This record gives sequence, C-alpha cells and structure tokens, in this order.
Amino acid sequence: MPVFRKNNRIGFYIHIPKTAGSSMTKLLKNIGCEVALDGGNIKQTEKFNDVLKNSNLLKSLHQHSPCNPQHISKELYRCVVDHSKVNFNFSIVRHPEERLISEYFWVNQTYAPEAKYASGISEYERSKWVKTNDFSEWLRYAKQCYDEDAYVWDNHLRKQSEFILSDTKLFRFDQLSKIPDYLNASLGTSFAGLSIPHLNKKRGGNVTLNIKDEDKELIRNWYKDDYELYHSIKD
Repeated sequence: MPVFRKNNRIGFYIHIPKTAGSSMTKLLKNIGCEVALDGGNIKQTEKFNDVLKNSNLLKSLHQHSPCNPQHISKELYRCVVDHSKVNFNFSIVRHPEERLISEYFWVNQTYAPEAKYASGISEYERSKWVKTNDFSEWLRYAKQCYDEDAYVWDNHLRKQSEFILSDTKLFRFDQLSKIPDYLNASLGTSFAGLSIPHLNKKRGGNVTLNIKDEDKELIRNWYKDDYELYHSIKD
C-alpha cells in the first residue's frame, strides 16, 4: 500500500494484487516521489512518521505479516496510516475474470511451493496448486484455499472491494492512460508524456483458455461485489 509524497502533497496508492501495482509504483518513483510501504525496507517509512499512526503495528507487519506489506487490505492499513493526513488516494480495479486468469498464469509459471508469504498453502497439495494446466481444477482448488485462508498466495485472491476506501478514486485496468493526468493534477506537477511501465506481464502468451460456463458462474458468485465495483466506474 504505497504512501508517497511530492510537493508537500501526500498520496496513498491502494495496491490491489494483479492490477498493475508494480508498474504504478515504478511510475511514482520515476517522477521523483518519496515512496514507502511498497514492500521495500521498513526504514523508508521514517520519512512518513507524520502520516503513520501505529509504528509498532507497522514493524510487526514487516516481520510477521500474513502477506507482503504492500498487499495488505484496508482492515490493516487503516490501522497504520492516518488518512486524515493523506491528500488523495486512488486505486486500479480489474475485471474479476481477467484478474483471476492473470493470477492463474502467474501462479503456474512464477510461484514455487516455498514462496514467501504463501500463507496457509503448506496445508494443501502443492504440486496440484502450482503445476496444473486445467483451469477448472485450478479455479476450484483456489476457491477452496481462499475459503480456508483469504491471505493465500500473498493476498492475491482477496476481493478488490476489500481494499478500497469510500473516497478512493478508482480507475479501471483499461484506463491506465488516465492516471498520469490525475497525478499531475493531484501533485501539482506538469510532467508531459508520462506512461505507466508495463511490468510483470501476464505470462500466458498466446494461450487461450476455454473457460466453461460453470467456471464463469463460480467467478461471478465469488466476486459478485467486484463485478459491481468494476461496472460502477465510468469512462
């Protein structure tokens, strides 16, 4: 959950896993923002002591968090950051089905069973979770894992609606080109030609998944609130 500062303006970027979060954080650093709570060293937060309201909890999160500190949802980050000191906050929301497909390719091709912040995954059959090429099988196993531990796989499966605040400015994943203008207006900067670097691309290549109707129904029921959230964002 990166907090950042430039021109005495403090912003809070709500990093929802699998929604271009790494790319967004890279852009903030590219334009010269001081950034903390982005998964880096805890000492980075010292410049934001005026914004933090619970340094002890922050230290505990870095040492014992059930997920990477940059992926904590609002139930935790609201205890760490004093949002009355934050001038603006924003987030990127992705279509639930597209986000889950991205996660499927990411887990199958990136994660190892011993991955840090794997949460309760040690209780499950690792070979099936990591290696299966059957999306339907993976989907049902992912749902089972999530139901037992919502932090599973670094909080990547958590509902997007559980990250955002009531006053969060939302951008759809296909609206990334609008964010640089928003940052310029919010930070009082005038950077021209800004673009968001594309990091951690989905590794599916040209693979096309044949998603069954029952898979789509499972995803719709699982992420009902996220579908409503996504479609509430206007062009």
